[in-house]
Amino acid sequence: MRMQESAGCRLFALATIVAFAAGSASAACDTRTGPDATAGAAVEGPETSRLYHVSATAPNALDGTDLCLSQQAPILSLIAKLTEEPPSVPPPDKGCTQTKGANANGSFRFETICGSATGGVTFTTRVYGTRDDFHHEIEGVQYSEAREPKSITIQRSRMTYLGQCPVTMKPGDYRTRDGEIHDPLADLRKALGNLPSR
Repeated sequence: MRMQESAGCRLFALATIVAFAAGSASAACDTRTGPDATAGAAVEGPETSRLYHVSATAPNALDGTDLCLSQQAPILSLIAKLTEEPPSVPPPDKGCTQTKGANANGSFRFETICGSATGGVTFTTRVYGTRDDFHHEIEGVQYSEAREPKSITIQRSRMTYLGQCPVTMKPGDYRTRDGEIHDPLADLRKALGNLPSR
C-alpha cells in the first residue's frame, strides 16, 4: 500500500511539472542527470529560452528547482500578450469571469474566476508581477449549503528569472538543488513503467 501511495505521489509531482511546462518540452525521451558544470556560464546569442528559479507552496514538485522554458511556453506567451497587447488575451471560458491589466513599467495582473457559490465551488487563477519576477496562484473554494466558504486551498508559486538556459538544459527540463537535470516527460514514462500492478 505504501509503495502504491509513493508511486502515486511521484506521478502527481511529475504531472505537475509536465502541466506547468506544457508546450515547452521537446519530444526527446532521454533523461540527462548529473551535475551541470555550465550552470553559471552565459549563453551567447539572442535569447531563445528562459531559466527561472521556482519557489512554491506544497504540494508542488517544482519548489526549489530551476525550470527552463521556451519563450513560447503558455505562461510566457500569456505574459507577453498581457504586457504587449492586452486585448489579444482570449476571453474566459463559459461561466468564467476575467480581469486583466498592464502598466507602463511592465507589471501586470491577470485573474480568472470560474464556478460560483451557488454551484458549490469556485476556482481562481491569478498571475501577476513582471516577466522577470511573477507569481502564479490557484485558489479553490468549496461552499456549504449556506453559501459560506467551507474549505479553501491555495497553491502559490513564484518564478524569478535567472538568465538564458544553459546549453545542458532544453525547454521543459528542470534542475534540482543538487544540480541534477531531469526531463519530466522521460521521468513520467519511467514512473508509469515502474508502477506496481495490483
